[in-house]
Amino acid sequence: MEKVGAIDDAIFAYSDLKEDFVYRRIPRERRSYYIECGIKAGREAAAKYRGADLSGILRSDGVTVRYFPGDVASGLHSQIYYDNKTKQIDIFLKTAERISSAMQGTPYPVTAEEASALFLAHEFYHFLEYSQGRYTDELCEPVRSKFLGIWNQTLKVRRTSEIAAFIFAKDFCRSAIHPKILDFALVASEKSQGFGWVLERIDRLRAEYYAECPAARGPQNKEE
Repeated sequence: MEKVGAIDDAIFAYSDLKEDFVYRRIPRERRSYYIECGIKAGREAAAKYRGADLSGILRSDGVTVRYFPGDVASGLHSQIYYDNKTKQIDIFLKTAERISSAMQGTPYPVTAEEASALFLAHEFYHFLEYSQGRYTDELCEPVRSKFLGIWNQTLKVRRTSEIAAFIFAKDFCRSAIHPKILDFALVASEKSQGFGWVLERIDRLRAEYYAECPAARGPQNKEE
């Protein structure tokens, strides 16, 4: 396997797309479109806000950022509330510490502070969606399907928002690796596995991505 930092972000974005409620309704040849749409939205936002004080922008909009040091449910990184009553982002420091510990000894060590910054950037992207009323799934064409094979439907692909938020966090924080790798490492640590387990998972994910997204250009489907 090549260096983890060189792996196509689309492979990790695919792992989000396949969790979408309408994933199986997306034509196979169109799946790469939604991955690319989410990535494009995240990259454009990161370029627009590069170097900005995210915390300051949030404060100016009345958003409170709270940092929790105590134990939380496994894998819970952060969350955002944004409506007429509550504007709040919660960052869970214990998860950041666990990720930092899991990444120690790997080629890509991450401090707890760096992990927390990625969490904040991820939620900042969602803040942009909520505060501007411009959601990522509205930037992408809807899936056109038929209900019971009769009635036409147009369905939004909501996981494009997560794809974009991860890419925003990666680009804004100038991370050498996709943030989902940190999640994989955390799971590996909880399973008492090493970084080799993470590499194997990425390999499986990559093979599945090329099989499920035939429009993607990769080793398995390049024309000879």
